[in-house]
Amino acid sequence: MGESGERKRSKKKSKRSRRDKAAARSRLSKNAPEGAAPETVSSNEPSGGETYLSATNQELVIELQKTELSRLLREQQRLNERIDQLLQLHEREQVLRQQMQASLDSLTAQRHLPTPNTDETNQAQLIARVNSAEGKFSALQSAVSLLVAALERQRASA
Repeated sequence: MGESGERKRSKKKSKRSRRDKAAARSRLSKNAPEGAAPETVSSNEPSGGETYLSATNQELVIELQKTELSRLLREQQRLNERIDQLLQLHEREQVLRQQMQASLDSLTAQRHLPTPNTDETNQAQLIARVNSAEGKFSALQSAVSLLVAALERQRASA
């Protein structure tokens, strides 16, 4: 496209923006109270058009902007506080994870058992401990089932 194509596009754009400005002016004039003197405020549009706002409308717009800005600032402060909390939790979790790893390392060092083939007496002791633990587990399991049954009966009677 040559220069003429660009001119056509710019003319279409300027006509469209003029219509938009006229529509905005008519909406504002309908919303303005009767007897209020319109004031001109230059807009950010490149054509340098002006929008007419009454003093009360300007005050209303400014108040709405202040309200929205204060809401956004409160929201930002709340989000920053939440981010700080999450960072603290993350740091705490890392410290706890390091402590847990150190504890696990020390426990594995303490529990380093000899291989069962070297000493049959140790193997017999381990078997006895496992059998004892299984017995305790089964007794605990039956006690828990009795407790659950009693709680269910109590809940049903209530």
